[in-house]
Amino acid sequence: MASKQNSSALSLVLSGIPTRKLTYTKLPVSYANPFVRRYYTFQHYQHISIGLTDGPGEFTQFYYNTFDGPRQDLASLYRAESTLTFESQEINGRDGILEKLISLPFTRVAHQVATLDAQRSTLNAQLPNEDTGILVMVTGALLVDEEQRTMNYSQVFQLLPNGEGSYFVLNDVFRLVFA
Repeated sequence: MASKQNSSALSLVLSGIPTRKLTYTKLPVSYANPFVRRYYTFQHYQHISIGLTDGPGEFTQFYYNTFDGPRQDLASLYRAESTLTFESQEINGRDGILEKLISLPFTRVAHQVATLDAQRSTLNAQLPNEDTGILVMVTGALLVDEEQRTMNYSQVFQLLPNGEGSYFVLNDVFRLVFA
């Protein structure tokens, strides 16, 4: 049974979510690929890597597919120093962030990415080519549970090098947009 669940979780990520054409600033693949190789595998499929070539776009696809499914699987993306601002509520640390995401009052959610923009995020202005992070901004719509109308949202991720050739989410800011 667990194997069947893992298989369907893997196929969910591989199938992707409905999206419109994504627009973003291309980053050198060397910045995104270490993050992709390390984090875009499932715990039960450690040796199966999802073939990713576009770091920011594939990061958001992985993030939202996982969020729309077993949210506890997002744990590997956060660290103790990570911060989530969710609708003005600031949550610090991996455990607090996971507790917040898992406790959200809906059981089903589907994200539809409308736009995606990304750029380098330099940590040290004196050394602009070292310790480069990635800033990712997403806008889109989400549909929760049995609701008929989508809700617009924006979300910003700041991805930083983890010192092991990969990246983690340092900052995550989420806001519903009511217009």
